[in-house]
Amino acid sequence: DPLGSGSWGGGSNAIKHSQSPRTIQADGLASGGLDDRFDFQLSSPLLDGTGGLSIIDGTYRAVGNDGNHYNIAINDGNNTYWPGDLPASNALADYLHDASDHLPVVADYRVPPILDASFDVCDLGTVIEGWQLDCSLDIANAASPVVPEGAASLQWTMSGTGVLGGNSDSGSLDAGETQMLSVSVDTTISGVVDDQLLLEASDDLTQHAPAAMSLTGHVLRHANPSFVSDADNDFYVYFIDVEPDSGDVGLGVQFWNYLWDSDQSRMDIDNITTPDPPVAFLGGSWNNVGPFPVSMPFSIDTTGLSPGTIVRSVTISVSDEDLPGEASSSLYLTFNITVLDPEPDCVGDVTGDGVTDVSDLLAFLEGFGGSDPALDLVPDGIIDINDMLVLLGDFGCGG
Repeated sequence: DPLGSGSWGGGSNAIKHSQSPRTIQADGLASGGLDDRFDFQLSSPLLDGTGGLSIIDGTYRAVGNDGNHYNIAINDGNNTYWPGDLPASNALADYLHDASDHLPVVADYRVPPILDASFDVCDLGTVIEGWQLDCSLDIANAASPVVPEGAASLQWTMSGTGVLGGNSDSGSLDAGETQMLSVSVDTTISGVVDDQLLLEASDDLTQHAPAAMSLTGHVLRHANPSFVSDADNDFYVYFIDVEPDSGDVGLGVQFWNYLWDSDQSRMDIDNITTPDPPVAFLGGSWNNVGPFPVSMPFSIDTTGLSPGTIVRSVTISVSDEDLPGEASSSLYLTFNITVLDPEPDCVGDVTGDGVTDVSDLLAFLEGFGGSDPALDLVPDGIIDINDMLVLLGDFGCGG
């Protein structure tokens, strides 16, 4: 009983009485004056309190009873049931007096809150790790009572899983109120995203609670360029020996998107700096590099090169595939070119056939002691033993 148990008689309980609003008996209606509590609304204990479905304190009443008509007719003199509106109160008392020998008992009930929650802007899709995602959540108490007191306030708490795990908050919303919250998304965690933001209400009778908002997508690691397939190496020195005037020497430089898998961005090659001669880049374009290496073609023009070492540098600029959060990085390539000394001619080849052999020895012996310049291998103007020693030292050259 909203008014509690005990005795309801006497003038001190006049505001609770519902029978009879009349002091005359006519038309089948009982008399006796307003001195009994005869009519009730009985409720379960669950309707007590401030949340869920509950009776609003102070609203349980017998219609038309102003507490000032104990044991008399409800329309005896003025009735102040509606404070400030005496004419309406008196008219109501007259109607109740003439229509019934009981007063209707009414109460105002508070309805539970209604949780309404949704992502306002939160579209992840496929992004690169570290991308700053602007994400917000709308929370509302969607209950719409006639008067604000007619709905309980919404007491909510928020928590998240996975990339949404950094969110924890709570609050209170009266009926009709809305709140927008910023939601953090941790994109440092690579992989497939299928996580939830959970909103719970402290009132078990809250409608649409708990509410779970799902966020799906895919967070990729950055592409990782490397000159070797089994380690992360951004620097490489390419050593090569060439002979001068041997034409264009072609070579290929390979590099990988190191450790690529489905959770890593593919790699685009954006720019290759132009190396100084004699090195030339032969051109090409590469995008969406995944599990297979890139082979980049270069050539060395050996025309007119002098013996020695030539060093040339190339910077290769790469980036992630075209997705939110893409970033750039570089590879640094150095060519270390050794230009070899050309092999000397066979000095003992006095016959001019390209080899130093027995025919050269015979020709030398025939001219020994003479002055033929072709046989003067030292040279000192004399064809002697010193020249023979040079020929013998070169014996077999070109063979």
